[in-house]
Amino acid sequence: MKIAINRDLRSQLSQNVEPQLISLLTASRMDVVRLTGFDGPTATALLDAMTDDDIVISLGGDGTFLRTAAMIAHRQIPILGINCGRLGFMADTTTDELQNVINKLATRQYNIERRTVVCVKPSAEHTLPQQFALNEIAVLKQDLSAMIGIDVKIGKEHLNTYYADGLIVATPTGSTAYNLSVGGPLLHPEVHSLVVSPVASHSLTARPIVIPDDCEISISVGSRSNSFMLSVDGQSTILPCSTTLTIHKAHYCQPVVRFAEHSFFSTLNQKLLWGEDKR
Repeated sequence: MKIAINRDLRSQLSQNVEPQLISLLTASRMDVVRLTGFDGPTATALLDAMTDDDIVISLGGDGTFLRTAAMIAHRQIPILGINCGRLGFMADTTTDELQNVINKLATRQYNIERRTVVCVKPSAEHTLPQQFALNEIAVLKQDLSAMIGIDVKIGKEHLNTYYADGLIVATPTGSTAYNLSVGGPLLHPEVHSLVVSPVASHSLTARPIVIPDDCEISISVGSRSNSFMLSVDGQSTILPCSTTLTIHKAHYCQPVVRFAEHSFFSTLNQKLLWGEDKR
């Protein structure tokens, strides 16, 4: 098995843990490749040499996990997240578990979850290529003043025109991220759905809605500044309001390594303290 490591260059903890991780992997006769610090053709060549029997370890927080997923793209290489950040919903394995994790990797005692990825494509008059998100695609106002109008169609049917600070289209994986912070529902990773959630809506009747993930979503925006911000897993671009966005499920899923003791429900217990009485 080949193991590639991509760590958060800004994290002192990940820098401290990486040598220990490499030592444990090497001792278990695994071929170790470092992706850290490589971009463009070098990273592409390293990843192209891997198969779906190999694993990429994301050593950092959830942001590092998302950047790692973007590097892997359509290659179907599973990601294992080891948390060196704060919350750690996707990177939910702790640094205290390294030896146990390596033992389970060596004996293949893990499951592979296939996580939904969404794609966004601006209208044809714009040169911006289609982009992919494991967490969410967000349309947001560019400035700090007036709200924007966001017209949304599901297929050919008009859903709503939201007057708000923005709108989020989240995957089940992303339901615990930005979507959660604006009051959207949590979705189990194996649910075949997307959630559309307004950000600071001007209307009290505007609420998050869960839709099937085979729907195509069309979005157009109106704003006083004649522009808006498109955020794809936190990577932002300013677009003119003449742009129409089309969002749909991607043609591939992102495989994620999960251990039995780190189920979705146990993660809710640990990270959100569900089931604990703090009174």
